[in-house]
This record gives sequence, C-alpha cells and structure tokens, in this order.
Amino acid sequence: MTEIHPIPPLYSKNSEILILGSFPSVKSRENEFFYAHPQNRFWKVLSAVFNSPMPQNTDEKKELVLKNKLAVCRKSPVKAGLFRIYMV
Repeated sequence: MTEIHPIPPLYSKNSEILILGSFPSVKSRENEFFYAHPQNRFWKVLSAVFNSPMPQNTDEKKELVLKNKLAVCRKSPVKAGLFRIYMV
C-alpha cells in the first residue's frame, strides 16, 4: 500500500534550521500541516524555546516557523548542506 503525504514543506530563503519529520500522523494529513494532533507537544515546546505565544492555528504556526528562521518538512526539500538538520 502506498502512503501519500500531501503536506508541502515550509521554508523561506531565510531558513537556517531544518526540522525534518519522518511520517506525518493521520491528524497532520487531515489538517494538511505538521504536528497537528492536539496531544503533540511540538508547538508547545517550539513556542517555549523561542519565548513566543503558543500558536492557535496553522497561520500562527507558519509564522512561528518562518519568524525564527526554521523550516519544517517530512523529507529534505533542498540540498542538506543548506540547513542544520534535526530529526524529530
């Protein structure tokens, strides 16, 4: 069976750190964005690391990522040498 993961990568020309996921959850695929399950601590931890308010929706999550020069993707969208890569 082939799994389809329609979530596009999120990065900008200013992104410096790539947070690379491996397999989006059903909830993430339903919401078409990363770490969407309500029990996932990703956004809580990320907001604490950057001393930012907890994002409440997808637009705020995207803003948090881009404002802090991050990129999120399920696989590398560009040459690996352009980012420091962290697997989650």
